[in-house]
Amino acid sequence: MAAAVALASEFVQCKPRRKTVLVVEDEAFVREAICELLEQGDYNVLRAENAYRARKLFRNCYQEIDVVLCDAVLPDGNGVFLIKALRQLSSGLKVVLTSGYPLSEAPHQVVNAQEMRLLAKPYSGSALIAMLESALRDSSPKTRATSVCGAIADGFQDHARNLV
Repeated sequence: MAAAVALASEFVQCKPRRKTVLVVEDEAFVREAICELLEQGDYNVLRAENAYRARKLFRNCYQEIDVVLCDAVLPDGNGVFLIKALRQLSSGLKVVLTSGYPLSEAPHQVVNAQEMRLLAKPYSGSALIAMLESALRDSSPKTRATSVCGAIADGFQDHARNLV
């Protein structure tokens, strides 16, 4: 019996750790629905309602964060610029960027250049999990955002003007 307990204890210690996702989403209902889905899928979840809170959480926990799920448009900033700032601390950061806005060709090129995955809203829970798992499996080195960030900012500003 003691051997079985020791073996069980050893198994628990060898169990792979749960992946941690930083969810950056300004809409509370959407954020909580995503977090609940991820927690049910056995992910650790950190929540941020804006870029400021995401930066603060990331600074404190970046070594534990495996992937960031980030809305492209936040009340206090742009998701791509936020990711650029986060990658200053963790250059290999894996990212899934979400957007409910139709994006022009230029922003897609920027997202591809920065090795982010883009998930269009609305999306299903299975599509979200598949995208996160794909990002987590990717072992390629990440590139840093450079001058191309302006293109996506311009694209979002154009869409914002069209909404007003």
